[in-house]
Amino acid sequence: MAKVVHGEKFELDEGNDFKHWERYDTVYHKGDNKTDKLSMAVVPEYVSKELQDLDQPLQYNLISCVKSGLKSGRKLSNTDSRWVEKWFEVKCKDISENAEKN
Repeated sequence: MAKVVHGEKFELDEGNDFKHWERYDTVYHKGDNKTDKLSMAVVPEYVSKELQDLDQPLQYNLISCVKSGLKSGRKLSNTDSRWVEKWFEVKCKDISENAEKN
């Protein structure tokens, strides 16, 4: 069974001259059976698309947790200085052929 947590956070740091807003999602396995894992079907679409586009020898199997988010911010002293970032983290076991050979 998958549990999904959605959240937001805002940070204002005058000492380091920035503020940012972040929206994040966490999908993880919930239940007593620790051997149950998540399928790619519960991974947010914007994350699964990125994982499929990566050129790497990994297969995303036995996923235990996916964290992802979007963050935007700016410098307080310069309103033209802004940034946006997209991030994700996938905790899983690599069971691809290359991993089995090592």
